[in-house]
Amino acid sequence: MVRAADFTAMGWPVPEEATVVGPWLLAPGLVDELAAALPGVVGRYRQLRPLEPGPPVAVVRRALELPDDELVPALVRPPLALREGRVAVASAGLPPHVQQAVDGVRARLTADPFAAPEAPDLAAAGLGPRELAAAVRDGQLVKVADGVYLAPGVAEVARERLTGVPAPFTLSQARSAWGTTRRVAVPLMEWLDARGVTERLPDNTRRLR
Repeated sequence: MVRAADFTAMGWPVPEEATVVGPWLLAPGLVDELAAALPGVVGRYRQLRPLEPGPPVAVVRRALELPDDELVPALVRPPLALREGRVAVASAGLPPHVQQAVDGVRARLTADPFAAPEAPDLAAAGLGPRELAAAVRDGQLVKVADGVYLAPGVAEVARERLTGVPAPFTLSQARSAWGTTRRVAVPLMEWLDARGVTERLPDNTRRLR
């Protein structure tokens, strides 16, 4: 591997058979060789850190002894994918014990979409900050605020419940429509504001956008 600019500065013509990745030249076949080694790097990383979807790009670079992070995307091939700065298995999922706990939370939220479990309930289920973060990354839970986790699609459910409330409406009216507590309603309303589902008016009432 060598930078094309350095190579030409030494007076060498760029070989036609070289693989070009950004400003880098790689020897023929080297990309395929490194791509073949990448699943092993990802697998070892997930064995040590099963709650993470895969290693950060910088970790991959060091493991494969690459000179630059920008070479890593050229090595990523299905079933691996580059997601949020990590090389991840597209269907990595959660460890079984975490999945079981998340399934329990999801079942509760299916019955009552705004019944966010409280911290003691989450802890009793074995869902600490790392497990919850993994569930959010995997798309199985939505983090509305610290300690408030709901199911995917909650924005649509919240909006649907609010369509029957005359606008503009107060936080108290929204809370009643959702059938939840202030612990959930306050951060949920702010979360909806931030996503453009609702609009906060000067008198602190809201309306649907």
